[in-house]
Amino acid sequence: MGNSFLMESFKEKENRLKILNEIDVKRIILKQQLYELEKQAKSITDTDEDYKQYIERYQKCFYFGSVDYEKYCSLLKLFMESSPDSELHIKLSDVLKIHCPIVDTTDNDTINVFNKKLWQQVLEIVSKKLSELEFRTWIAPLKLISTDKNSIKLIVPNEFSKAIIKEKYESVLLNSIHEITENIEFIDYSISEG
Repeated sequence: MGNSFLMESFKEKENRLKILNEIDVKRIILKQQLYELEKQAKSITDTDEDYKQYIERYQKCFYFGSVDYEKYCSLLKLFMESSPDSELHIKLSDVLKIHCPIVDTTDNDTINVFNKKLWQQVLEIVSKKLSELEFRTWIAPLKLISTDKNSIKLIVPNEFSKAIIKEKYESVLLNSIHEITENIEFIDYSISEG
């Protein structure tokens, strides 16, 4: 009787060890899969400018820490669609900290995050509507100075460029801007001093 008890206990122990080994193998596989997913997520978020701005601003901000990225994007979209003089727009600009200036190191002009993002989106849309040569020649050299309630102000390289852009490309620019926001009604141009 003692021998059969020992054999039974040994078989139970052997089964438990086998199950534990299987669990360990599954745990190792899951850790590897998690590592690969985290690596993939990092490579995606490293290229997402909105996400970088979200991380920079809101992980440092104790009262905003409970708003996840998806909610941040929803609030940003609502901000972009709201009228600039509305109470909602003003409150969202405060919550999203869009009024905080950043320095654009490429041309040393201080423009706010919203303006910079708006201009990047406009350029992406316009680049799809024009040939690469037209885009590089006439649109890419434009620099955003500012936006206000109903206009956008751009720097153009010279008078000739200004005339061509106003005549041939202003409607493309405005239509592209309107795909993002209806608030901008006209474009002001300044000639580059350099």
